[in-house]
Amino acid sequence: MIRKNSIELSIDCRCHTREAISATAYRLAGRYTVALYHDNETSWKIRLTPRGEASIAASSIEEEFQLALTNAQLQLDIQEKTADIRSLIVEHAFSPLRRRYQKKNLISRTTHFFLFISKKFRPQKSW
Repeated sequence: MIRKNSIELSIDCRCHTREAISATAYRLAGRYTVALYHDNETSWKIRLTPRGEASIAASSIEEEFQLALTNAQLQLDIQEKTADIRSLIVEHAFSPLRRRYQKKNLISRTTHFFLFISKKFRPQKSW
């Protein structure tokens, strides 16, 4: 539906998550004013109004939004499916740093302990 230079789309919640819709709205916020309305249990209404440019075709606005929405949903789906392997890769990549930190931390604790002991049991000077 088009109202005074804006376009209103209905997006099915069963196909696209709220996160994907929000990410798409954020991505297009520089070029469009985006308003989100919860229409009913299974759909969202999105109103897109171009900023500054009055001559953008409604079909190109809809196409751009649908492409960006599909891209955002795919990114979220891939991120969800690969979360475990991504965590393993990051853990493996940073394991040398963790080991180095743990060694330094252990050395540091040991050094502090021996300095404490040596100060505590240092022979007293007798004058």
